[in-house]
Amino acid sequence: MNRYILTLIVCSYRIASAQSPTDRCTVSVEANGQVVTTCDSYDNSSNTNRQYRLAGTRYLSYPIWEKGTIQMDPGSQELACELAFDMVSNDLLCRLNGDLTANHIAPYTFEIKGLRYYKQPIGFMGEKSHLYATIAHDGPTQLQRTSRKVLRTDTQVSNGYNKVGEFAGYYAQKEVYLIRKGDARPEFIEPTKRSLVRVLFEHAEQINDFIKVEKLSLEEVTRVLTYFDELVVEDRKTKPALSVEPVFTQFLHETILYPSQGWLNQLYARVYVGFEVSSTGQIQHVELLSPSNVGYNFDLSVLQGMKKYVQLRPEYAGRYVLPVAFTFANQKDRGKVYQPINKLDESRLEGRTLLDELIVSIEVKKPISMAREVWGYYK
Repeated sequence: MNRYILTLIVCSYRIASAQSPTDRCTVSVEANGQVVTTCDSYDNSSNTNRQYRLAGTRYLSYPIWEKGTIQMDPGSQELACELAFDMVSNDLLCRLNGDLTANHIAPYTFEIKGLRYYKQPIGFMGEKSHLYATIAHDGPTQLQRTSRKVLRTDTQVSNGYNKVGEFAGYYAQKEVYLIRKGDARPEFIEPTKRSLVRVLFEHAEQINDFIKVEKLSLEEVTRVLTYFDELVVEDRKTKPALSVEPVFTQFLHETILYPSQGWLNQLYARVYVGFEVSSTGQIQHVELLSPSNVGYNFDLSVLQGMKKYVQLRPEYAGRYVLPVAFTFANQKDRGKVYQPINKLDESRLEGRTLLDELIVSIEVKKPISMAREVWGYYK
């Protein structure tokens, strides 16, 4: 019986489990074909050893080590390597030239068992974290997929061959899907209408009308992404380039939120903010152009959001104005949306490029009785 021994590594994707980072585990296959992870654990408090068994393996395959290739950076040389892909921690281990020492690596791309994986950034606001995914649909907007494994210890395991209770847990595998728009950070989705409308927010209304069913096949998701890319192509003909840059639109969508003081008081507003993009792609010199005394934190929501970290391409260097409309509605009467009417006088744009308006909407459960717009005045 073949056995593969590795010290298990629990990284940033830590889960509740029977394992300790110091447990030493052996992965083997039994006569009935069942892959089993057998772990030896030492309890410091009682100075005793214990052994437990888990159904399956946290790795991509059995045997754990498979021949593959890695490419550390785009355009660099592809190297042959024995790989072990940990699908719980998203860690990749490599052994070069028959070396028995395993090294942790984080290449730009790798191939194993005929599948090509690419490193995808998933960190929020400059946080450096990633996962590896394959490309299910390649276009300006990509559909990506990967598999994740989670150790389940909340139930007893039986595989039809063994008695219930023989295993301390089992590795459950789940398909995970992501959408990546251009260079923006990939976003997790479900293949459903609701999920796609949420992620493709730039054209939410058109996407909502285009999708006729709630649950979609991968082929149907691909058609939706193709349609979305067609809409973006048309946008580029008439809109400022920064308004259709996915990194920027994702940044705005995630950082500028409806202030609680506003919706609790049934208020809505429009705010204009000026800013510059430097020659290195940094947002700087953020300032309010509309009245600063609008109140109820509408101005603060925009200013604080715009001052958070985002890296843009240097080609967007320039001076801009972003209008932000906070709109208000009731969940039971979605046909009635309270939208602001006040607008900034063109004389206050000061030669800046006027971007497309960002819509920040909210729906509340309680009846709307006294909704009103706030604007403020120039001192």
